[in-house]
Amino acid sequence: MDKQIFQVPAGVSSVKTMSKQLRITFDTMDQLTGEQLSTVFSWIDQIGHLTFAISQVEPEDIVGLPQVRPMDKKSPSQRLHSVLFVLWQQQYSDQYKDFDDFYKNTMERFINQCKEKLS
Repeated sequence: MDKQIFQVPAGVSSVKTMSKQLRITFDTMDQLTGEQLSTVFSWIDQIGHLTFAISQVEPEDIVGLPQVRPMDKKSPSQRLHSVLFVLWQQQYSDQYKDFDDFYKNTMERFINQCKEKLS
C-alpha cells in the first residue's frame, strides 16, 4: 500500500451538500508536474483520506486515521444491469435471443409494477 503523502498548495473553492455526503472542490495554486498529474489521475474512483491544513502537513501529523469504508464502484443501476444480464444468461437466453430485448422488457415490467403502487 502506498503511504506517500501528496501535497500541493490548494484552496477550497466550493462545498456542495449531497445525500449523506459533501462534495468539496479544491483548486490547486500551482501548475502540477506530469508525475503529480499521473498520481492524481491514478486515484480516480479510489477511497482514501483527505487532510487539509493551512500550513504544510508533516507525516508525523497524520496518526490514527479511521478505517476507510469502501464504496461500490458501480452505481445501483449498473449493478442491476449486470444482475439482469446474468439472469438472462442463466434462465432466459432461450426465450430472448438478444439481451437488450430481455432488459427492455424486464425494465418495462418493473416500471409498470412501480406505477401500479402509486396513489
